[in-house]
Amino acid sequence: MPETREQLERRCERAGIETAYHDIWGKRREVPEASLAALLRELGADGAAQEPAREAVPPVVAIAAGAAPWRVALAAAPGERLR
Repeated sequence: MPETREQLERRCERAGIETAYHDIWGKRREVPEASLAALLRELGADGAAQEPAREAVPPVVAIAAGAAPWRVALAAAPGERLR
């Protein structure tokens, strides 16, 4: 039986993945189910994950066009490689 949007959204919530966003004009946009499923697979949360995924980067990083060189700190568990 295929997974419902509601089930997919619950798994995304546990993994820390937003399922919708507001575009530049303020219109709410739903992320396509195929994209959500692909993100879950990539994060290794495609099974029945019960614990939220740890946060590797801040949820939003805004950099002004033409800004000086910038850096974003990444967090990885001991022995884990970021890719």
